[in-house]
Amino acid sequence: MSNYTKTTNFGAKDTLPSGDSQKIVRGTEFDTEFNAISTAIATKLESGSSSADVNFLQSGTGATARTVQSKLRDVVSVKDFGAVGDGVADDTVAIQAAITNAQTYTNGATVFFPDGTYRTTSGLTISQNYILLKGNNRLGSNSSANKIGASILFDSASGGDIVRVQKSSTYIYGVRIKDIAIKATSTAASNKPNGIYFFDSSECEVDNCYIQQNLNAGVVFNGCAINKVSGGAITGSRYGITLDANGTIFNTAAIITIDGLNFYENSVASVWVTGPTDTVWIRNCWAEYAPIFLRMDQQSGRNLISENTLIDSCYFFNGTTSPYKAASLVRTTAQNTATYALINEQLLIKNTKVWSYNDNTSNATEAIVFERNGNSNGATRNSGVVVEDCIFYGLNSISSACVVKSNNASDGGMFRGRIQAQTGYQTGSTVALLGGPADRWSQDIFNNLPYNISNGFRFTNTATTQTQTLDYYDEGSWTLSDNSAASLSFSGVTGNCRYTRIGNVVTCVFMVTYPTTLSSDSAAWAGLPFTSAATTNSVAGGYVTYTNAATDFSLLVASNGTVVNLYTNAGAGVANSALSGKTIRGVITYTTA
Repeated sequence: MSNYTKTTNFGAKDTLPSGDSQKIVRGTEFDTEFNAISTAIATKLESGSSSADVNFLQSGTGATARTVQSKLRDVVSVKDFGAVGDGVADDTVAIQAAITNAQTYTNGATVFFPDGTYRTTSGLTISQNYILLKGNNRLGSNSSANKIGASILFDSASGGDIVRVQKSSTYIYGVRIKDIAIKATSTAASNKPNGIYFFDSSECEVDNCYIQQNLNAGVVFNGCAINKVSGGAITGSRYGITLDANGTIFNTAAIITIDGLNFYENSVASVWVTGPTDTVWIRNCWAEYAPIFLRMDQQSGRNLISENTLIDSCYFFNGTTSPYKAASLVRTTAQNTATYALINEQLLIKNTKVWSYNDNTSNATEAIVFERNGNSNGATRNSGVVVEDCIFYGLNSISSACVVKSNNASDGGMFRGRIQAQTGYQTGSTVALLGGPADRWSQDIFNNLPYNISNGFRFTNTATTQTQTLDYYDEGSWTLSDNSAASLSFSGVTGNCRYTRIGNVVTCVFMVTYPTTLSSDSAAWAGLPFTSAATTNSVAGGYVTYTNAATDFSLLVASNGTVVNLYTNAGAGVANSALSGKTIRGVITYTTA
């Protein structure tokens, strides 16, 4: 031990002759040495470098010893820099010092927040890659005190950002904030802070954080790529998550994942889009007491181009009091301008349930609203919209409520899967479209209609009083059999002949293998699942996708029947013998009566 020097040479006493008085070890000599050792140990332990002199060895084969100092520096604790975490002391300087220290590590470091409430009075900044702010929340989406381990309490009325993630002159990546609660004390109506603000960022993540109380936005991604928010909750803010594209490096918010969040009492929108986006996935989220779940607002003097947006397996309930009632799952609003456009393409909404409250006066709930708002730019549109396997439920009945409301002739898309629009939507209508071009929706394909289809899907364009109904869907198997005079027995039919009927259009797929035959009778098949429409000539038919027969031929469905006739390209019947032992696969499409 470098700060201890022995004063008594006990070994030398052994060389003294017997009887020499110095050969005896006296108690005072022991006391002197033990006191010196004790003082040296205490001095060493109290010094800042003592941990560098003590080794640590992990259990397990292959473990290598290193100093305790090295072990403890794996994680930077905010308490190492003086943070108190009692909710009273101002921990701003201490936390920023911990972050600054972590940023000196070549490959980044973890800044750990032990359980406690850390009061800050100005914003914290992360400006280097691969920094992890880590608390110890057990359940980030639960506000119970015993479930939240570490909280950052922003105690200032100056607004700004509680945590800002931004690197000067280039983009920042690999920053994660995990298992921490973030909230603000100021209840002022204006100048509210943002919880976590990412500027020009990539591969950054907010995970299992409870972001709550008196915020402008819980999380902001401004110019970013491949970022993610997962788990936890965002409550009590104007906007839950904001996506913008005013970055210096990134001019879009691209490949954004929002997964497994609880949005609650966000007074304007759960997710707010104000700039171009490309590929945004919103999945497995619960949103309650918010007027709009996904809101896209074109900003003045800018285009808003949003492509490939997914809302999947979400639940949205708006609430019974202002400002939450008369809500929408999705609302896009363009600016009143001819110069700039709002283009929303490839929006897919699936496996989602919407519960909307109407107050039986003037507030009607349109689940999906596209507002042109006087925009005269020819490119403005909401196109390629798909609504699949969703339930729309209104708590009170309003005759004008509908699933989609549009005032733009360029909007369009399709409904498919199981669509249920229940109480609170137009009487006699499973899905209603108001104010927009019904034919841009009704021309698309529908599958697997819901149980209550007595009235079908009704598409109404109030501008032209156009009404169309899609009132039939069916699918199943059919049996292809010989309809020629030869009464042949086919093979390969079972399990390979299926049909789908949508409205009056029937599509059949088939496979058939002919037996060996010398029959010269004209080939014909029977067994179509529905009677064909009566026509002057055989105008419906099919095509062959595969055959090993040498003869070229066409398939024509007979008028007002269930028979298919086979003809050569010259218009003559195809002899059975020409198909002897051959296999044919194909598709037949026709209309029913």
